[in-house]
Amino acid sequence: MSIPNTPAFWNQLAQRQHPETELIPERWELCQYPGIGPGVEILGNIENLDVLELGCGDGSNLIALSRHGAKCVGVDFAAEQVNRAKQHIGVGSIHWVKSEAADFLTEQPNYCWDFIVSIFGALEFSNPSRILPQVRRVLKPGGALVFTTADSHWLWQRNLVPELMDSELPWPHRAITGLAAWTAILHEQQMQIVWHQGIGPTEQVSAHIIWAERGGKPP
Repeated sequence: MSIPNTPAFWNQLAQRQHPETELIPERWELCQYPGIGPGVEILGNIENLDVLELGCGDGSNLIALSRHGAKCVGVDFAAEQVNRAKQHIGVGSIHWVKSEAADFLTEQPNYCWDFIVSIFGALEFSNPSRILPQVRRVLKPGGALVFTTADSHWLWQRNLVPELMDSELPWPHRAITGLAAWTAILHEQQMQIVWHQGIGPTEQVSAHIIWAERGGKPP
């Protein structure tokens, strides 16, 4: 039986110990292990482009994108995550929204985002038949969904978040895992993977970067 994804786990995750003044992140992290894999350069020039992150968490990745001139909106359904994102010092204009991702998308007009990104975020934990049609609808012509998903053989490593090792909260259930499954569900929703890359420490793949569009050429 699937474990429901609720804000409780993510709210507790946001309460981990962190410096009173958090530094602005230097790079877009696409792997569970910092410093591994490509960064924002895979998106090309994003200055003045509209970027939406689904499941923005503490805002680290979206802040890194905003530093390259993107006009950013971050959405997360966990209030503590959104509050923590707002506490970053020296951050430019980013609009933070507390909302369930699919609910937020249904409120948007057609063709309003150049990029929708999700880094181990809401896309992984949402009903794909509900969220992907909305993603497709709100992408601008030529826009792309760029997301990172955990490899199907990679499990949550509790030692990476020691503050939650003894938590009684259920660890969230991913709706889809693995490149093959994502390829199939995206095709079903009239989207196409035009580029992907497996990344991880040494030769071990722990995550997949996926670039999906209605069509087009890889970056």
